Amino acid sequence: MANSYLPSRRAETLHERVARFESLAKTKPGLTADSLSIALVTELETFTDSVLEDLIDQSEARDSGFGRELIKSIGTQFYQSWPERKKWLRSFDSWVDDISEREVLTLVDLRNSIAHGGGHLTRKQRSEFTKLVSLELNLKEVIDYTTEGGQLFAGKNSLNRIFQISRRYLRCLDEASCRRYPYLITAGY
Repeated sequence: MANSYLPSRRAETLHERVARFESLAKTKPGLTADSLSIALVTELETFTDSVLEDLIDQSEARDSGFGRELIKSIGTQFYQSWPERKKWLRSFDSWVDDISEREVLTLVDLRNSIAHGGGHLTRKQRSEFTKLVSLELNLKEVIDYTTEGGQLFAGKNSLNRIFQISRRYLRCLDEASCRRYPYLITAGY
């Protein structure tokens, strides 16, 4: 079957972790959408960085002294931000579709607001009006979060959407990467 998808070991492990978080959220009412978004974005970043690291390690650039030095000089730039991750994964033809990209980057913005803004949009997020309007719209449409005076409020569907976004992004990135680079299916942390 052309459309069959075999998840990598790494993705299977993370799917299990997401399922455990989801189970905990159902049994522990104190686990909020805020706290779970921080945990899940951290898991997604780790997964994304691991995929990128494997792609870099297996790349032809490692075959030459110049390539090795270039990778060494770039260092951690590959992992500094989501735009950097996206740029480098695209260079390997291993990025996600537009829907999953919008969702995960909105989830990352939510995590940044919670972690760096104390539950409020950060100064950086509020600095440009058109980006602020777009962010507030994305937060509402994608994750069911609203803002009032810069403060974030989870909606009744926020928790479910956070889990859906995490699973969809995980599958989308894993599938795109493993189809192009089958050795990733057996790669692990």
